[in-house]
Amino acid sequence: MKDTIIEVRELLKEYGGEAVVNYISFSVAEGEFVTLLGPSGCGKTTILRLLAGFEKPTGGDIFLYGKKINDMLPFERPVNTVFQNYALFPHLNVYENIAFPLKIKKLPKKTIEEKVSYYLEVVNLTGFGKRDVESLSGGQQQRVAIARALANEPKVLLLDEPLSALDLKLRKEMQNELKRIQQEVEITFIYVTHDQEEALSLSDKVIVMRKGEILQIGSPIDIYNEPINAYVAGFIGESNIIDGTMSRSYEVDFLGKAFMCVDRKFPETNQVKVLIRPEDIGFSAIEGSKLPATIKSVTFKGVHYEYTAEVDGFIFLIHSTISKQEGEAVGLTFTPNDIHIMRAEQRNIIPALVDNNGHVEFLGGVFECEYDGEGTDVLAVIKPADWIIYPPGDPSAKLHAVIQNISYHSERYECVARCQDSDLMIESISPLKMGEVLGLDVHSDDIAIIRDEQALEDMDNEDIDEEERDV
Repeated sequence: MKDTIIEVRELLKEYGGEAVVNYISFSVAEGEFVTLLGPSGCGKTTILRLLAGFEKPTGGDIFLYGKKINDMLPFERPVNTVFQNYALFPHLNVYENIAFPLKIKKLPKKTIEEKVSYYLEVVNLTGFGKRDVESLSGGQQQRVAIARALANEPKVLLLDEPLSALDLKLRKEMQNELKRIQQEVEITFIYVTHDQEEALSLSDKVIVMRKGEILQIGSPIDIYNEPINAYVAGFIGESNIIDGTMSRSYEVDFLGKAFMCVDRKFPETNQVKVLIRPEDIGFSAIEGSKLPATIKSVTFKGVHYEYTAEVDGFIFLIHSTISKQEGEAVGLTFTPNDIHIMRAEQRNIIPALVDNNGHVEFLGGVFECEYDGEGTDVLAVIKPADWIIYPPGDPSAKLHAVIQNISYHSERYECVARCQDSDLMIESISPLKMGEVLGLDVHSDDIAIIRDEQALEDMDNEDIDEEERDV
């Protein structure tokens, strides 16, 4: 098992009192290619700037090989950054650009020549040393920027959407080059992108983000095949997401039919989301089919056809190499392995009382909040990952809850914990134990105050609209 090189704990960054990175935690192993993936404005680049030392965190800690580096200056960190605009010096040629950080270090001339020659070879630019950087193509300039960053031999290379300015064909070529370079030099890469395909093809580990928070961490295969919720599923490729119920493990009901699957039932709910990828759906004879469908549209995509097919009012998206006609009646088929079960969006919805002084009370604890609505009887909405967890007896805790059950999901623990007569859903990246007493608190920004369930539905719709605009 590789050693951890970077550990981020409860990292917070605020601008003008607004959190753009909201108490996130993750770790990076030596030699890993880790990608921060999410829409514009989700906090990806801010995290990179915090790791590089260009910004200081508002809260939380960053550790490098176990040493806290919050206050370490950028030039003191064994970290280099490749920016979107490459930041090459136009008055210097290719050799001089790559040699620049080595000359700053006052390395011997022969050592500089050897390093520049080696990294020109690594990025496939041997013989380009005397070329003017402004005479190079975008892809070649990108390689020079990477070579300059690598020549400094950092422990970690940070890359901020370095391929965004390239055309599609060149972007594909550079994706392959980046992976080859990373494997050759064996340096840890932390990469920022909003391109899902790029993240899946390059990474050892993907961190999916939204609105300054981490939604899921996992391998590309895990993220694609087992997304944690509908947002991640929709953001990572195309998918069919259907409301379903599971009353027992390995069987799920949707569209009025029961289907075998390979997932266990969630302990606290029967309500689930069912994910089936378009490429996993096949066609069968309509006679005897569980899902008789009608082809509504046909689009030829070059290597496959893209179909929409209607089943009892639900429209499936299907990718297939088999030719069908619009209006044709077909049966749809898939295997238990093609059905992926996601937890329906889970939140703690707790009866509460608010006052006019910015406080809300629930489960015996009093918390700061923001609410300008009418009435005092309200509902407090808290996401499972937003609880702050303290050890038992810590005076900072405002609530105490006893763990009733635990499940482990891709680098995080999920549990149901009893607080007074209420069951709370809690997520943690730290190990939890059955029967353990947790101390709990929550930031005011993470408490949504609503008057009723209709307000919750309205809030969800607003979130969906905003996410669609971001993407």
